[in-house]
Amino acid sequence: MRLQSQCPPTKPGIARGATRTTRRLVPCAGNNTKVSEVLRPLGLAISTVALTAGVSHAEYTLPPLDLSDPNRCNAVFEAQTSGKQATRSGQVTTAVSGKVLDARQCNLQSAKLPSKILSGSLFDDTNFSGADLRDARLSKSIIRNADFRNVDFSNGVVDRIDFTNTNLNGSNFYNAIVTNTNFQGADLGGTNFEYALFGKEDIKKVCQNPTLQDESREQVGCPN
Repeated sequence: MRLQSQCPPTKPGIARGATRTTRRLVPCAGNNTKVSEVLRPLGLAISTVALTAGVSHAEYTLPPLDLSDPNRCNAVFEAQTSGKQATRSGQVTTAVSGKVLDARQCNLQSAKLPSKILSGSLFDDTNFSGADLRDARLSKSIIRNADFRNVDFSNGVVDRIDFTNTNLNGSNFYNAIVTNTNFQGADLGGTNFEYALFGKEDIKKVCQNPTLQDESREQVGCPN
């Protein structure tokens, strides 16, 4: 499935594919990237394509978890680092060239990973609570049933991620790109979405999450 962009022409001072509101940037609908084109080269089979506009859930067949490598969880610290401008570009890159970064079930509490390229990574059941992921790129990562409380995602690229049933309580998405991200079943209590980039359909879906309350709902642009 490929979604054709219906984005308006770029205006001075506004990124292509986005329109400005009084509190945040909201992108127009459209995404010409197939999820399968990115995840299949990384060894992931997808039975239901998701993480694209209009789809909120997917089932994945992930590779077996290899617990024999004692340094498996340290791979996140060896991931490439990008400059701030490159991080905001949204270009999809594997975290470690030529292989999937598989940090499932790892304890990475309070990890310092600013500006790391972690796109397409596997973080199911991982403890990332209190981590520093400012300016990091996590596009198309799978992060289900994980502990991501009080994580700093500010200025990061956090788009097309599956956050199903992940605890994001107290996390900071200030000025982050979160388009086409699935927050189904996630704990969004106390999150900061000020100036975060959402699509119109994204807003409808995230506003249905009952844990999104008070100022967080206002920042996303939920109706009263």
